[in-house]
Amino acid sequence: MSKIAKRVCLTLLIWILLVGAAVFGVVGFWLPYRRAENTMPESGTFALTQLADGTTRISWPRGIKAQYHVLEILRPLEETKAEETAPAEEILHSAMIDNGTEYILPSLPAEELTIRVLSANTYEVPFGKTARVRYGEKALEITGIFTPPAIGDLEWTADPESKTVDVQLALPSDSICRMYYVEPDGTKWQMPVLDGEQLTLTFGEGKQFPVPAVGGSHTFAFDVLCEGEGYSYQGSESARFTVTREDLLGTKLQMGYVGEGNNVFTFFWNETKGDHYELQRYDESGRWVTVSTVKQGQPHIYTTGHLQRYSDHRFRVVALGGQTLPDSEYAAEPDEVQVSTGASVIYSTVWPIQDLNIYATPDRREILGTAWGAKAYCVLDVEDGMFYVRCEDGYGWIDSNYCMINLPDMIGDLCLYDIANSYDSLYMAHEYELPSVTGEVIVGYERVRTGEEEYLVPLLYPAALKLEKAAFAAIEQGYKLKIYDSFRPREATTALFKQAVRLAEEPVPERTYTGVSLDDLPEMAEGKTLTYEMLMTDRGRYSLDYFLAASASRHNQGVAMDLTLVDLRTGDELQMQTSMHDLSWYSELARNNGSADILARIMEGAGFAGIVSEWWHFQDDEAEEKLSPGYLWSGVTPEGWVADDFGWRYRGASGAFLTDCREYIHGVEYVFDGNGYGLPVE
Repeated sequence: MSKIAKRVCLTLLIWILLVGAAVFGVVGFWLPYRRAENTMPESGTFALTQLADGTTRISWPRGIKAQYHVLEILRPLEETKAEETAPAEEILHSAMIDNGTEYILPSLPAEELTIRVLSANTYEVPFGKTARVRYGEKALEITGIFTPPAIGDLEWTADPESKTVDVQLALPSDSICRMYYVEPDGTKWQMPVLDGEQLTLTFGEGKQFPVPAVGGSHTFAFDVLCEGEGYSYQGSESARFTVTREDLLGTKLQMGYVGEGNNVFTFFWNETKGDHYELQRYDESGRWVTVSTVKQGQPHIYTTGHLQRYSDHRFRVVALGGQTLPDSEYAAEPDEVQVSTGASVIYSTVWPIQDLNIYATPDRREILGTAWGAKAYCVLDVEDGMFYVRCEDGYGWIDSNYCMINLPDMIGDLCLYDIANSYDSLYMAHEYELPSVTGEVIVGYERVRTGEEEYLVPLLYPAALKLEKAAFAAIEQGYKLKIYDSFRPREATTALFKQAVRLAEEPVPERTYTGVSLDDLPEMAEGKTLTYEMLMTDRGRYSLDYFLAASASRHNQGVAMDLTLVDLRTGDELQMQTSMHDLSWYSELARNNGSADILARIMEGAGFAGIVSEWWHFQDDEAEEKLSPGYLWSGVTPEGWVADDFGWRYRGASGAFLTDCREYIHGVEYVFDGNGYGLPVE
């Protein structure tokens, strides 16, 4: 082969080798490197989140075409005097993250650091397939002091009066705070982001949160989110507090009440600190007596029974248990109220003035039976002019207009009572004894006195309502009405008149009961014998029935009373022209003194009318004309069922209750306990 041919072959071989090398380089090195190209996104940001265990998770957006991410934590080195170039950086930590975009950071010093993330891919090269790494040209990096953001100080104050909690907290700069409601099981519910470093939480009906139940609470947790250039850092929970029911309770009780009618009152009070409350009543001995204990969480309410008529009562509520006030046994300052009672018909004894229908309902549509005149019944309710009473065979409604009501039951001590006919009749003729009358128990009054200074005082219900008005008028003027007689059975009226007729021609005794002198009478000066008729009728100017009804009177209908006035300051009766029940012309209204005139004005102002022969007698003519009530012959007794707030008792004709016994009443056997409360035997 010629030299030329050899050169050509050599040249060709070189070119072949060069081309092969180039192709090998492109295929073996350049193309894999090209395929491994990657980069980080232009506007990516980091998200740092502190975890519950105190570590911090960092996450970033995935690199474009990246297979790996390389995370580096660097600390800048100080510039040395020998070097004028930019300070070098010390790599504190680095890690390659395979196919992921988050990493748990190690504990970082509290100094300025740089966190950098590069994207990367590996590729293979020929001859041994050595893996090489191609890093992206761009990197995401942030610089700062990366300590978990947290609330500096959190303070909260509860205001029991307004049921609010004021929260103050200190936040890092460029941060916002998030609040969570924490359920008892630990579940958190995020609430609106706080606007600023203070907030107010409200509790109660219609507010943000209900007041915690007894033993319950509300827990609130907080974390902080900081915003930096190119990153956000979410701290873990850094503060929490718990609001208990006790925190929202004050130390001052406020008590109120409402009247339920018929002298029943319901008391209520606010909730305060303490384990429980005691509702107490001031008794006659000057002590506070607990009538009800209310635990926390129970309704703060107490309803009394039927309180005594026309009386004042003091009640208070105290809070006990838990932390007490300084130098006190109470957890809160007690509060006290006073209530005043009035008239009430509930549990009053009534007697029909005549036989009445018993109805199933107040509208009188169905008749159940008959309520007998002069029989005692106990009122349980009043509606539309009807009394609800217990009958022999059950319960029913009777017309209240035709019922006499026992005044002490209805109005209590608003009046004074002394039904002398039941134990020591006051009937006289100008202080001279009437044989078989004066100082005796009048027929029909045998069961009226039920105890020491205790009497049955029946008066027709419409008249009793007017009497209440008269009693108030008397008190306003410094007096009190004292009732000596009200309902009088017709048998008593007839007996009194018959005895007066029998005594008409009899001479009066030589001595009076009270030393009254009759020396000024013409008959005495003439030496004539003074008879009862002369003394009573002013020597015949009047007839006996001017002073005593011959057969029937308004008293027999339950619409009349005999009464006088007592001075509230001294307790003494006012001096009238005669004594009570003086059956003589000296008692007529024409001889009224000033005291009798006061009594007349009070009674007439309330709607009563007097009669010309007796300064003490007043009657309800309006009720008599409108109702025409019957005239009862026999007297009343207390015998019958009597109810109170604790149950039913049966009172005998003597006024005593059945106790510790078994008795048949209206064909039913009852067992009575030591207090007189009875239940039917099953």
